[in-house]
Order: sequence, then C-alpha cells, then structure tokens
Amino acid sequence: RKMVDYIAELLTKEYTKKGDEWCIWLTHPEDDNNPKRRLSYKDLNLLVSSLRDVLDRIAPRVTKLKEYLKKIAVICYELKIHIPWLLPMGLHVRQSYLEEKSVLIKPFSYSNTKIKLSSFTKNLDLNKQRRAFMPNLIHSLDATSMMLLLKEYFYNPEFSVKNVYTIHDCFGMSMNHVEFIIDNLRKVYISLYSESSYLQKLDKGIFNQIAYHYRDVSLSENNQLVIIQDNEKRIFDYPDIKEVLGTELPSLPSKIPYI
Repeated sequence: RKMVDYIAELLTKEYTKKGDEWCIWLTHPEDDNNPKRRLSYKDLNLLVSSLRDVLDRIAPRVTKLKEYLKKIAVICYELKIHIPWLLPMGLHVRQSYLEEKSVLIKPFSYSNTKIKLSSFTKNLDLNKQRRAFMPNLIHSLDATSMMLLLKEYFYNPEFSVKNVYTIHDCFGMSMNHVEFIIDNLRKVYISLYSESSYLQKLDKGIFNQIAYHYRDVSLSENNQLVIIQDNEKRIFDYPDIKEVLGTELPSLPSKIPYI
C-alpha cells in the first residue's frame, strides 16, 4: 500500500495530448533539474505488471480467484446467459453487460458538429463481462459488510442516539461509538471473507444457473462441463473452486478482542 501511495503522489493531474496519445507527466520532488518527465503507456504497463507480479507472490489465492472468475465469465458468455450470484444478506445480483452499437451523425449542414447515437444490442459484451465480474463481486460484498455492520449498530440497545456516515467501505460516527464499530466491523469482515463456503455457494449457484438454461448438463471428474443441446455436445473446461480455496481456513472464534 505504501508503494502504491508513493506512486500516486508522484503522478500529477496534468494530462496533455501529443498526437493521438494521451501523456501523463511524472513529477519527482527531489528532481530539481528535470521537474517533469513524460510517463508513457509503456511505463504504466510496466508499473501495472510489476504490481501484479508482487500481488501474485504475496497473495496467490487472489490471482487464482481472478482467473476462476474470468473463466466463469467466458463460459457464461459462450452460453449466452448472465452471471448470477447471491449475497450473504439474500440479495440476488445479475451481471449482464450488453454490446453497444453506435453511429455518428452530422445533423446540421452548416456545422461540423457530430452527435453520437448509441444503443445496446441483445448480445453480451465478453470484455465487459470478464473485466467487471471480480470488481462487481467485491463491491457487492463491501455493500453487504456495510449493511451487516449497520444492522448490528442500529439494533444495539446500548446506544440511545445513533449517528453514522458511510462512503463505500469508509465509516464515520460519534467518538464514543468508534470502539463498537471497529470491533463489529472486524467480526463482519472475518465472517464474510474467512468463510470458504461462500465461494462454494457461488460456484454452485453458477452451475445451477447453467443447469436451469441447459437441462442436460453434467460435470465430469476432470472438471469438464458437458452440455448436450439438440443432439450436439458442447464441452467446456470448468474451473475448479477447490484450487482457489486450497486448505481449509481456521474456524471463527466466538469472541474477537478489540485491538
């Protein structure tokens, strides 16, 4: 996080366009002779790949989860079905980004101004489905953690006056309630993200969604998804959720001390 914050501090908000390429300028506080250096897309790609390499080494399960979700998105795209998941609070989420078709028109003969008209097709957008699955899943779980936390907070009889401010996964409240919020937020996070059965339920829910649309569905021992439709067999390499989960996580203690 410190490395990312340092890089973010170096990047200024100054953007310029050179030809067809947008450039970002890098400013280093100790570089008096050359205060501004152009940061190209090649540099940014190197930065992103380096961060991904670090993440792969320190959190290999995150990488495995990312690959699992991408493969699920591709299978759902090939089968022309949306991606479903059920949140712990009971809310059903359906992700179905559609391809967009656009056309430029020039409505006035006296002006070169053009207007872009866009509309959605009936086809799913593979790139958006694949890219958005993981962040949408995480955002939905963040929203779940906030709702579970607020439920514990507002149903607590110890506090007569309850004030709370939330922005995504950030919380603010009265000072005399901070310890309660931190303690219960920790419990919520641990109960959500240390419970391996949620990903198993996610995996089962996606398979059930496929089985709902395609009746003759089976999963072989080597994790091949076999679908028979109109006497035609379709075979997909279905990702194994066990590779993401790995060994079983420790059980959640009943009392989690405030730190």
